Amino acid sequence: NHDTNTNNFFRNNLCHTCKNYSTTLKRCASCKVVAYCSRDHQQEDWKRHKELCKVIRTLNNNYAYKVTNHA
Repeated sequence: NHDTNTNNFFRNNLCHTCKNYSTTLKRCASCKVVAYCSRDHQQEDWKRHKELCKVIRTLNNNYAYKVTNHA
């Protein structure tokens, strides 16, 4: 199991689960913020990521709505 204390940070080119550097990470398809080096790591992190993912999607959708509607 990976250290959950460092799991709250999003670093460019680091897998969110194992913190290994890679230039070919795959971002979460829903929030587009958190990235993983493998599908296994994404699945391993899903229970922790699920609520944050929902918040990020909501913020992104609200921002896109305001930009689109010039609010």
